[in-house]
Amino acid sequence: MLIVRAVEVARSILATRSIFIPTSTKFNYPPVISAFQRSPGSISSSKHKNNCKWIQTRPTQVFFSISNLYGSGSEEGIKASAMSSVQTPSRGRKRKDKNAEESGATGQRNSINHEKPQKQKKSVKSRHQNDSGPKHDAWFHFFTKDDPLYTQYMVSEWGHEKRDDNELFEMLSLEGAQSGLSWKTILYKREAYRKAFCGFDINAVATMTENDVEKLMEMKPASKTNSNDVVVRHRGKLNSVINNAKIIQQMKRDGSIDSFGEYLWSFVDDRPILSQWMDVNDAPNKSDESDMMSKTLKKQGFNFVGPTTCYAFMQSCGMVIDHPMGSKWWKEAENRLKKRAGGYQIR
Repeated sequence: MLIVRAVEVARSILATRSIFIPTSTKFNYPPVISAFQRSPGSISSSKHKNNCKWIQTRPTQVFFSISNLYGSGSEEGIKASAMSSVQTPSRGRKRKDKNAEESGATGQRNSINHEKPQKQKKSVKSRHQNDSGPKHDAWFHFFTKDDPLYTQYMVSEWGHEKRDDNELFEMLSLEGAQSGLSWKTILYKREAYRKAFCGFDINAVATMTENDVEKLMEMKPASKTNSNDVVVRHRGKLNSVINNAKIIQQMKRDGSIDSFGEYLWSFVDDRPILSQWMDVNDAPNKSDESDMMSKTLKKQGFNFVGPTTCYAFMQSCGMVIDHPMGSKWWKEAENRLKKRAGGYQIR
């Protein structure tokens, strides 16, 4: 019965040059059909037509691996995934598919979770608990891709304590600038940001005006192929750096805080948090502490300090150590924290 239904599905595809895309379920399959690049896709039984969209594909070499039937309930159907590339005509202009665009399948790069089909979870600990090899074996290779600057940052900065007011202000500003972008982009522009904002000296930045922001907005990169010498020209983010510096100054003047560093570290009770997750898929992107930090800073008037941004800031400054438990990097952090005056927390 399964084989007969598979043949029917294949014939339907070749006859109609179309595929059913369920809108109520999510699957991850190899992104080999142009209309499905980095977007969920499957074949649905006729039972689910009301929850599906037609996507035109022009398949000429499509092979399907038929899996088992789903269990009982509304999820019955045959799951099939494209297993080989699709040949497209070599002549004529490529035609955009309106339905494909509506389904989000534009071929643009999406988040990490959609860049590759999901695989069975593997414990990071089992792979890295005794890792003492080269840097490219590090667990964070999947997003640093062995980029030298990014890798060096993860090894020597990320998860290490920062206490200086100006240094913390820099990281909070850069994490805010990163919102909606990749950290690698901001990391390569860090020197440009330091130059633009007086080395992130809080007192100096607080004196900057709208004219300074306008100059930063008008700056052009020296090279058409490399824009690392200029900051991201986002007026709201640039203004937020100056705004936040002024608020820090005001908080010190009215006696609310003595030190910006002590104030920020109070959200973790001045004790770093050593996480205990073992799989990258279980890594958090915010916490109760980051939520509280975000709410408090927003109440004071800070901008670009959402809970996810605050959590990334806490990671970058060593308030949270988020290496996979049991990995080489986690063990190094644990040994470092055991010698720390004041202790640390385990989550």
